[in-house]
Amino acid sequence: MSGSDLPSGVLSSRSLGALLAAGVVVVSAGIAAPGAHASVVAPAPRADAGEAVVVMSWNIAGGKQHGGGVEPIVPTIATAIRERGVTAAVLNEVCASQATALRKRMPRYTVHYFLAESDRCRGGIGNAVVAPKGSTRLKRFSRGLPSGDSYVRNVGCVRLPGGGKVAVCGTHHSFEVRLADVRQRQARITTDLVERMVDRGYAVVAGGDLNATPRSPQLDEFYSRLYAGGRGVLRESNGCCGRRGPGTTRNGGKKIDYFFFSRRLDRTGSRVVPTRFSDHRQVVLRTRLR
Repeated sequence: MSGSDLPSGVLSSRSLGALLAAGVVVVSAGIAAPGAHASVVAPAPRADAGEAVVVMSWNIAGGKQHGGGVEPIVPTIATAIRERGVTAAVLNEVCASQATALRKRMPRYTVHYFLAESDRCRGGIGNAVVAPKGSTRLKRFSRGLPSGDSYVRNVGCVRLPGGGKVAVCGTHHSFEVRLADVRQRQARITTDLVERMVDRGYAVVAGGDLNATPRSPQLDEFYSRLYAGGRGVLRESNGCCGRRGPGTTRNGGKKIDYFFFSRRLDRTGSRVVPTRFSDHRQVVLRTRLR
């Protein structure tokens, strides 16, 4: 069949080659040019009034430390962000090499990396907030936390692009029982930062691996007074007003990963998503900015 005999809308290989050589991207008969990814083509979300703000929290390693390996964890993160329409993601236990690979894979996003020194990965391990291009690290609301273990604990906050003045903060708190006082201080410092942001007009989503079950004393600092024992200003992704919810870990099914959100954000849904690549599940919170 010659090029002139082809059905309407279908290009001959010679014509297609000429167009590609000229730098033209062709989408014909429902077929996209090879290598096209939704994460590259689709614009990254913005945080504007009335818009959905979807956030994901995931400790990508947990007890299954990847040692800096890129496959399959980095493609899994990118796919989850793309398919769930995630505005921003908080990631824990991210090796420096994985952060670098994620930057290359998601050019429309910025990977804000907060190093938490450890010898478990070459180049270090830390937390990351993945947010759309145009997002900015809020240095005055990001700081180190006290620690009695092998990590340099921290909380890192990022402002999302858009006119809504929305920030996402990620952290990873200590887990050892002997560090009860340290964990309480970590919670107090984290929530002090968040409450200062709220007082300055930010809508804030804060979370990560807090290594505490819902009724743990240190989480009183996060929960608003709507919840039993709460003395903070935040509501939780599971809804109001019980301190409960599905487990976020594979081992024993304990709930230790969280998202909390401030006023100016209305919860529209949440879910906990199992995954094969970590002993933590993903926590996804859907909100809408007032």
